[in-house]
Amino acid sequence: MHRAINENREHRRNLQNNRRNGSKPNFSLGDFVLVSNVLKRSRPKLSVRWSGPHRIVEVFSDHIFAIQHLITQAQTEVHSSRLRFYGDSSLNISEDLCAQVAFDGDGYEIERFCWMSLE
Repeated sequence: MHRAINENREHRRNLQNNRRNGSKPNFSLGDFVLVSNVLKRSRPKLSVRWSGPHRIVEVFSDHIFAIQHLITQAQTEVHSSRLRFYGDSSLNISEDLCAQVAFDGDGYEIERFCWMSLE
């Protein structure tokens, strides 16, 4: 009885997987992309903010990419569902573009705290 149930479940799962019309992303090495970041708010809905551009520096699979921040050079692994094209791979990185990325709302790193006395 259990074998029949498991075989039926596998058969239904395979049918559903074959019906999916998902397409492979067409990102490639060197492309400039925007990355979605989930904003956590008090509302129940999730909002995203698109930041970037970032450059794709490594391809791990059809859906997993390593991206590099243009200012900090920090690398992050990202799923393709969180990426959008920014421009083509021949995008010229200018000072204006770097300034835009620097003030894109990614946050700031605190170098040190200064304590003041209230005396």
